[in-house]
Amino acid sequence: MAQSKILEALLETTSDAVIITDGKNRIVQINSFFEEITGFNLGDLSGKHPQFLAAERNESIFKTTIERSLISKGYWTGEFWCRKRDQETALLTLTFTEIKDKNGNASNYLGVFKQTEHNDANFHPDQAHNRDALTGLPGSELFNDRVEQSLILANRAEKSLAILRIGLDSFSLINDGLTHEVGDKLLQEVAKRLSKCVRQSDTTARIGGDQFGLSLAITSIDDSVLVAEKVLRTLAAPFAINDQEVVIGASIGISLFPNDGETGPHLVEHAHSAMRYAKKSGGAQYQFFANDMNDKAKTRISMEAAMRRALDNGEYHLNYQPKVASEDFKVKGMEALVRWTNSDGDFISPGEFIPIAEECGLIVPIGYWVLEEACRQNKEWLDKGLLKTRLAVNVSGRQLMRDDFIKQVERVMVETSIPPEWLELEITESMLMGDTEKTIEKLDTIRSMGISLAIDDFGTGYSSLSYLSRFPITTLKIDRAFVNDIESNADTAEIARAIIGLSRGLDLEVVAEGAENAAHVAFLKDQGCDLIQGFYFSRPLSSEKYEDILKSGGVIDLT
Repeated sequence: MAQSKILEALLETTSDAVIITDGKNRIVQINSFFEEITGFNLGDLSGKHPQFLAAERNESIFKTTIERSLISKGYWTGEFWCRKRDQETALLTLTFTEIKDKNGNASNYLGVFKQTEHNDANFHPDQAHNRDALTGLPGSELFNDRVEQSLILANRAEKSLAILRIGLDSFSLINDGLTHEVGDKLLQEVAKRLSKCVRQSDTTARIGGDQFGLSLAITSIDDSVLVAEKVLRTLAAPFAINDQEVVIGASIGISLFPNDGETGPHLVEHAHSAMRYAKKSGGAQYQFFANDMNDKAKTRISMEAAMRRALDNGEYHLNYQPKVASEDFKVKGMEALVRWTNSDGDFISPGEFIPIAEECGLIVPIGYWVLEEACRQNKEWLDKGLLKTRLAVNVSGRQLMRDDFIKQVERVMVETSIPPEWLELEITESMLMGDTEKTIEKLDTIRSMGISLAIDDFGTGYSSLSYLSRFPITTLKIDRAFVNDIESNADTAEIARAIIGLSRGLDLEVVAEGAENAAHVAFLKDQGCDLIQGFYFSRPLSSEKYEDILKSGGVIDLT
């Protein structure tokens, strides 16, 4: 497939707005998402310098800040006020990256634009009248506007939204017994703590009096539960006000889009109703607007407690799924996958417990246990003189963000004595989108140790083309969603071809997961995919059954 086709397919699979310029920084290509959020089409921009997109308030940013950063570092990241065709402006986060040819000269520049917390085009820093004078948080009017804007984004991305209404318990006693001055200072401190409970892209507001609101983009009910529990813990800690200790509780009501309403006013009112019910039920708790959501929350809490016991009781174990070379169908690698059989002998699906482990933080100790156990097992196989296969272990975002991540990896390497060339760490695309500089530093350290790095689930919605040239990646894994549909969906097949073509162009190993039949395997082999993983060759195996494959020299019986 022509390179232009590959590039076009990639641009349309990314969830970012993208522009590409030539070596002289003239715009040559944009994707449809950029056109959607700005209104400009390629005809409007072709041949123009990206400076054309800069709104008046940062009109000289390219000629000064960005160009200096490109010269010194090869990229620039920061907030960028972007012009729109309708004369409005949008505050976006821009990453602008230089792409060099084989001779080290700039051949292209890549601009990746992301929505910021202030993702409504009419936002302006001077909207002070929409902010609460006491806490500096958005007031009720701005909060309602942010909810409406978040609903637009949630609808477009087919995501969910949670509205949390927070009321302080017995706040009137603080005002009456300790003066209004103490009450005001308490509200200011509550505002600071609440702001730290959510992401920068979420909204924290003071609705009025002793009530606050949170608007959160979520992927599951667990996201809202996690934040609600964090808020309760955070606000339960004593406050130091005027040299005295003040203790306050909170009641939280939660409504969910689209379950509990499809408009901002309905969601906000339903969260308010749930909050009132939480107060009537004794306070210091959260309640969902829908009772079945409360039942699910209780199930989640019970699951979390069982998972903690499972770690202490040794209930987790590992399975290993082979990765097969497309050229000869022999095993060249494996992925370690954690499984859980509880004390009653019941098998708990990873789809049930892994998301909860991610949300509550248990994924960190579980993840390090997996890394240590998998490395120990592979070193045992290596010492037996069996077929050498590279071991892939998944790393969670919470693990990667921890300050002790590198030390923990080094510890496991020393304790198990596994040669680094036989270990690969798999991270997801979304994990590269946080603190970029710290992430690059950590991943560079991992690569310097001789450990391989794979991007898992590539192309599933967080794709940002800019990191492929900046992060020390060795492998791309095509998500199973693209492989499963290649027989029936021409667009999906085109995306799979594009990812394989991109990988080969960047000299990256490419692995496809989810191959379930001969047609999947034939397609992937024809496209030049290096390794194939899926049920067609093997389901995840116990260590004993995987060892049998190693003893056979990597041959899998497909009969």
